[in-house]
Amino acid sequence: MKLPILLEVGAKEALVVGAGPVGRRRAKSLAEAGCRVTVAARTAPKEGLPPGCKLAEGGYTAALLAHKSIVVAATNQREVNAQIVADCKTRGILVNAADDPEHSDFFFPSVIRRGDLTLSVCTEGASPSMTRQIARALRETYPESIGERLRYLKILRPRVLKNGQSKSEQRRLLKDMTDWPLEKLREAAERGD
Repeated sequence: MKLPILLEVGAKEALVVGAGPVGRRRAKSLAEAGCRVTVAARTAPKEGLPPGCKLAEGGYTAALLAHKSIVVAATNQREVNAQIVADCKTRGILVNAADDPEHSDFFFPSVIRRGDLTLSVCTEGASPSMTRQIARALRETYPESIGERLRYLKILRPRVLKNGQSKSEQRRLLKDMTDWPLEKLREAAERGD
């Protein structure tokens, strides 16, 4: 069974082995999360690499694992991916094998971001189609405006916790605020009260 967690990966060294469509998507996700990403490939991809990624031409060697915290094995060769997984496990490096979820330490879920709200959906490799279907439904259920609501609640929460009311009154007010119309939240946040 997998434990769903959000991992702070900013500034960590990541390696993606393989520069095909899956490898480029994984590299992009890691780079967007703040990782310093190296993509190892036999040759430079025609499509180019995602912004913030550097290329290590020549394919996989275990030496590429030096100083890496996160590795993705995304080649089109099962044996190479299996070797990457084995090498990472020996070194205690978190690894994802695109073709072998059973031996992966983590997955790349479908992610929906709305400001400070992060929703993720993962079927642990059972059905990527169902993952996309559920993610689509969540995008419709939680529109972009939820991010704006959360921004105002983030401003108001510390004020409520410092307002001198009893803990039960503070909890009640914080709960009530989640139902306030967006305009009322905006006004309260901008008033500074």
